[in-house]
Amino acid sequence: MSMSLLVAKFCTTEKGLCADYTEVSKRFNVNGFIDGFVDKEFLATFKVYDEDCEYTYKEVNPEKLLEKLNATSSHELYHCVKIDESKRVEKLRDTAKQLVMLNQMYQLCAIYYSAASVSDCTTKLIVA
Repeated sequence: MSMSLLVAKFCTTEKGLCADYTEVSKRFNVNGFIDGFVDKEFLATFKVYDEDCEYTYKEVNPEKLLEKLNATSSHELYHCVKIDESKRVEKLRDTAKQLVMLNQMYQLCAIYYSAASVSDCTTKLIVA
């Protein structure tokens, strides 16, 4: 399963939950890395109704994602000393890619929490 993450805003109407991507939308393509990073227990399904159509989305639990990000980024693999000890360019490149993905997911969580704190609608971190 290859996925991207997206912060999106949803408003409740008499028809149900309606999507509004115009105000708070930020997509990060973290495909290969996130496939193994996001556990199935992080995901929940919800329905959105937009222009008389029903869509089913998967939502990522941002608290669990942030908790795992904190645990992963503090792993000794990412300590400067360990990176400095690495002798192989391929290993350095892989570690750098992983650090970029971790950073992007941290940014996504920051965008989510910022949007959720000021919005009167429902803000969700979804799988796209």
